[in-house]
Amino acid sequence: MMRLLLQIRSRFLFIEDWTVEAGVLLIFLLPPVGILWLFVVGWSQIQRIINNSLKFPLTVMTFFFLCLMVSTIGAALTAKKIEYGLVLAMLLGYFGLYLRAKERCRFPLFNAYQRAVIVGGCYSVLSSFLPISLRAHPIWGLLLGTKWLGGNPLDQRLVGSEYNPNFASFLLLLSFSLVLSKLLRQKKISGYFKKRDWFLVFLLGYGIVATESRACIATMILIFILFLFRYKRKVGLWVSGVVVFLLPLLLRIIPRSNLIDYSTSVREEIWLNSIRIWEQHPLFGTTPLGFQEAYSVYGGGVPHAHNILLAFFSEYGTIGGFAFVILLLWTGLKYLFVIKCPSDHKKMMDSFILSLPILFFTGLLDHPLSSPQTALVVIPLLSFWDRYTDSLPILDHVAEISSKYLFNTAHPVEYQPFTNMWANNKEKKTKPAKHKE
Repeated sequence: MMRLLLQIRSRFLFIEDWTVEAGVLLIFLLPPVGILWLFVVGWSQIQRIINNSLKFPLTVMTFFFLCLMVSTIGAALTAKKIEYGLVLAMLLGYFGLYLRAKERCRFPLFNAYQRAVIVGGCYSVLSSFLPISLRAHPIWGLLLGTKWLGGNPLDQRLVGSEYNPNFASFLLLLSFSLVLSKLLRQKKISGYFKKRDWFLVFLLGYGIVATESRACIATMILIFILFLFRYKRKVGLWVSGVVVFLLPLLLRIIPRSNLIDYSTSVREEIWLNSIRIWEQHPLFGTTPLGFQEAYSVYGGGVPHAHNILLAFFSEYGTIGGFAFVILLLWTGLKYLFVIKCPSDHKKMMDSFILSLPILFFTGLLDHPLSSPQTALVVIPLLSFWDRYTDSLPILDHVAEISSKYLFNTAHPVEYQPFTNMWANNKEKKTKPAKHKE
């Protein structure tokens, strides 16, 4: 009996250590279960912090989530709609998941997260080969995520296990970038593993094209060119030149190319109306739940602004939009710093360099984080990124660069590996000054 209890306890502790990674995999396999799983993980983390009287970390991401919560509470009070409390609960789950993943971030866990996203992306592609009777079933389709909510079940676009082709293409792009980062780490590895990863690249690339999302197909090409630049710069330059030369042809053969002009005009109308909604709700916004109702004045059931920047301003007002701009600029500054500065931990660096631009490129024409399914997969990635860059003395280094350019431009700046830079700074600060006798 005691042995059985010990086995149960060990299995429970194993699951507890891998709750985030298991939830990410369930997001793909059984989306409703995975979404609920990760929300419970996030809410439990917030409860644990409050019960133990722990302090929340003072970071840009904490400021971002706090601003979104303030905007949601303000919108609920001004609109007198108690249902907006669901948005607050969603944000608390997101924030708790971010804190949980960041707290337990180690390379084995990050590696497990990457495997979960890659396996989930492959499953999403293969799920399109299930019988249409199963994929469109009112119960099984919702449980597996294969039912296109609000779309035509007979449409040939790949829905995967994300309920929508656009969300499927976004998560497939994430899987695609993580496989490419594995290939960068396998420059000296040949044989089975490299062939397997190249097969996954083609499988996931096929899935992205099958979603017929033009923005995601263009993003896939850009991410692959970035991969080539990371692999060999000359090859990246050559391929990017070929892509620019063949651009008119690519625009003709891309899926649904005949609808590009129409889609552009529709997007422009949505963006203008989203700006008007922001003007009508300048401080707190409409919340994601109230956007569609606010947009109904202009006709059509548009769920979001189809642009990530306009989405945050219209849904969370100036408070949330301003916080998102700060987060975007801070992340961009760290991203450029990581690319410029050599790293001692390149196993993680290439994953971030290839995956983070996906949010920016897809966010130009869509709002990829409007679905909890996509947001809950991205949040652990952002937490790992913040943990990875916590030791970056960016502000100190920017001040150093500015002073050298302003006062002594003759001496170029020499970059050090950022993993050692913070320790070097500490040594300089704590080392006592020598006085001549």
